[in-house]
Amino acid sequence: MTISEVRYVIDEADVEYQLGEQIAKGGQGVVHRVVGQPDLAIKLLFAPESLSRIAEVRRLPLDGLNVAGPTTLLRGDRPGYVMRLARDMTTLADAYLPGQFGTGHDAAWYRDSGGLRRRLAVAARLADLIVALHDRALAYVDLNPNNVLVSEDQALSETWLIDTDNLTSAYGATTRVMGMRGYLAPERSRPESLGPPSTLADAYSLAITAFKMLFLSHPLAGAASEDLAADEAYDRVDAGDFDYIGPVDDSANSPATPLTSTLLSLGMTTRLAQTAERTFVAGKLDPRHRPGAAAWRDALHSAHDNTVACPSGCAWTMYRTTATCPLCLAPVGRTLVVSVHVADQDPSPASQCHVIALERGSQTDLNSRHIWGSSEGVATVVTLYAHGESVEVRGEGDAEVTDTDGRPITSLRLPSGDTPWFRVTVPGRPPRLIALRWTGPR
Repeated sequence: MTISEVRYVIDEADVEYQLGEQIAKGGQGVVHRVVGQPDLAIKLLFAPESLSRIAEVRRLPLDGLNVAGPTTLLRGDRPGYVMRLARDMTTLADAYLPGQFGTGHDAAWYRDSGGLRRRLAVAARLADLIVALHDRALAYVDLNPNNVLVSEDQALSETWLIDTDNLTSAYGATTRVMGMRGYLAPERSRPESLGPPSTLADAYSLAITAFKMLFLSHPLAGAASEDLAADEAYDRVDAGDFDYIGPVDDSANSPATPLTSTLLSLGMTTRLAQTAERTFVAGKLDPRHRPGAAAWRDALHSAHDNTVACPSGCAWTMYRTTATCPLCLAPVGRTLVVSVHVADQDPSPASQCHVIALERGSQTDLNSRHIWGSSEGVATVVTLYAHGESVEVRGEGDAEVTDTDGRPITSLRLPSGDTPWFRVTVPGRPPRLIALRWTGPR
């Protein structure tokens, strides 16, 4: 019986599962939902010998991560395993890479498929996962859009890794798995020189994935590769033979489509641009000069924190520094900005550690990453709600919010030209100052 004909499977605990819709397919197997159990999925493997590798993966430290690792193995003549999974999700490939990537898509499609804000949110969540694996001395090895699930609801940015078959120690032996074409680090693109997996190879694949989501192009696949046959183009892009298409002075390769050029001009923050250039210029062929996944995580989160929606209601999202909506040309107007400062004194640029855009009529949660730069956990510390010329302020949990004289506060007035600020104190944590100010035209 072929995999496509399988309808029921039984695991090692003698539990029977009915296979539902196929939600993903990779080089080593297919993933199905389980009928009646939306929080589970089944992966059917193409090769029975892969089961020994899955048994090793079960022993890896994956607790607490959105990583769909194997919970129980299937028995009988249908090799595979059961895994935990979030419901109502689709692959990153289906959400952002339908068909030939970028072909036939326009600004309206970009907006309707999530726009800049959701792409940044998903990419940052993916980077969180990769960094968490690296912190546990694990390499993912085969990061590509078929192995990433995202929420079908665009209001959410839940992100999971579903193909754990190749997870291994970042300091382990050489693995036969190179990865997916178009997402390989150059040092892992040639079978004859394939070295051990590494966190920096993962970071390169992460960078490609984020870049393609944001700008609708592989960072090296520009005009220089347009006239090549597909196989040759893939091989040379993976080998790092072409220049980076991003905004650098000495690149001999330009974006292949006008939409990518436009999105590069609209979607690159200074921090993202610097991280991408370090990855695809100095670090392209020399991993020692390549930023790790944590640098991408921080750049993506920072960019996401500074996006705003068009006030006209056209649903385009952009950075708070944009004067006019690129889609409908409506003026963006003034934006409220929240800045977090490390010094326990009047806020100054020198003490600033994070900036977040605060949209009127919406709630903004300042979490532990915003306040202290915490890499683990995103518990909300302060909730802000802006309306009119005032902002409601609420400390969450054991967070205490006070004014400059130490008195508890629940709101702040924001007259033009003023920069009110308040103090946040949490037991066992250094205090922070939070300043609010208007930016943009009056």
